[in-house]
Amino acid sequence: LHQLLFSFSGLSLLSVASPPPGNAACLPGDLSPDCIGVYKVPVDDRIGNYVDTPEKLKAYAPDVRWVPQAEYPKTYSEAASKLRKSRDRCANLVELVRTGKLEEAGIELLDITPTVTVAGRVVVGELSGAPRKTNDWTAGRNFTAS
Repeated sequence: LHQLLFSFSGLSLLSVASPPPGNAACLPGDLSPDCIGVYKVPVDDRIGNYVDTPEKLKAYAPDVRWVPQAEYPKTYSEAASKLRKSRDRCANLVELVRTGKLEEAGIELLDITPTVTVAGRVVVGELSGAPRKTNDWTAGRNFTAS
């Protein structure tokens, strides 16, 4: 009987220690706190047609929340400006972390990352001479995630 009670107490401890179920993935740009530290589906040419509308995403990945994707800057100058602003925003993260506002810092990173990704793709494309990318997944498929 003692051994059986000990086994049950161990099981109850395991059930309390188990983390709650969460998202397995999020789209870039989803600022929900439960997306902090969660895999971000890279939105590029290979997956763009599957996530460009809420209806398509629901058909292929019903558990992933749809959010509009970051707009590609129209010019190199705009992209460089977005990268500079994002760098400044990243500098402010130090204070958030130092003061223990980790969730706020995480949400800020969730917001910064897609902007840096698309602006960086425009800058790299411009420097390499590749044609400009838009959010239209049916045209100009020249930039992909590496």
